[in-house]
Amino acid sequence: MRRTPALRRAATLAIIGVVGAVAVSGCGAKKTEITVAPKGEYVALGDSYSAAPNVSARQADDSNCQRSTNNYPNLIARQLRISSFVDRTCGGAQTKDMASSQRDGVPPQFASLTKHTLLVTIGIGGNDFKLAGTLMVVCPSLRKSDPTGSPCADAAAKQGDSADVTAMMTKLTARVSAVLQALHKRAPKARVVFVGYPQSYPTTGNCSGTRLADGDVKYAYQLTSQANDAIKAAVAENHDTFIDMWTASAGHDMCSSDPWVNGASYDGAAPFHPRESEQQAVAKLVENAIGNHFPPKAPSTRA
Repeated sequence: MRRTPALRRAATLAIIGVVGAVAVSGCGAKKTEITVAPKGEYVALGDSYSAAPNVSARQADDSNCQRSTNNYPNLIARQLRISSFVDRTCGGAQTKDMASSQRDGVPPQFASLTKHTLLVTIGIGGNDFKLAGTLMVVCPSLRKSDPTGSPCADAAAKQGDSADVTAMMTKLTARVSAVLQALHKRAPKARVVFVGYPQSYPTTGNCSGTRLADGDVKYAYQLTSQANDAIKAAVAENHDTFIDMWTASAGHDMCSSDPWVNGASYDGAAPFHPRESEQQAVAKLVENAIGNHFPPKAPSTRA
């Protein structure tokens, strides 16, 4: 997407702030990439929607990744009594951070995979192309200019972003597909369960939690829907299991009476991030998908 310098700066701030990545001190120091990571038979990979920042207690040794002890990977591990479990989810993660270090002190998430890994859950893609940052920071910053209009959607149209979105979604499918292919090479015995994103924005109406102009809520809904569809297509290409949180979370957007995703406030979770109720729903759907037992059976459609 083509953006002005101001929009690019805002989107960057979103990725390192609102989305969940934490600035690390000593930015001027020489980078030491850590590649050693614990291994597990169940390995959880993903971004902040899997890490679930501010949901219950935070894990003690999470390298500022803001992993909750009650995120869906931990709930699954406890419910299925999996002792060999590693949670590598990390706020701000993008598809590139699966195979390379996200920042100092955070090894590549794939570093925990081995030929002995039997289950992998993963949720990734929302931070690529600054998608999350655009909706959480850039678009809200434009609300003042036209509170009842659609200033963010209008700005995107003027910059030619409407045409770029289709190409971007095609690239997102390719990136996620490449991640899954590389994952299977590293963990050939693993059952891979990909968790899609929930509906954060309402289909109609608006509320203060979105921080968006009234007309931009539809734009946010459509963009997140397209991204989720692009990711779903990649999972289908690789014959892995897809957890359709988009459908499961219908009626639980941030403006609903029973939100599974926070609005702009800290209310049982980080702003614009899933609450414990959403994480519990994910855990149940994953458990159902794998037959509520560990180790899970490989899907019959995968060679």
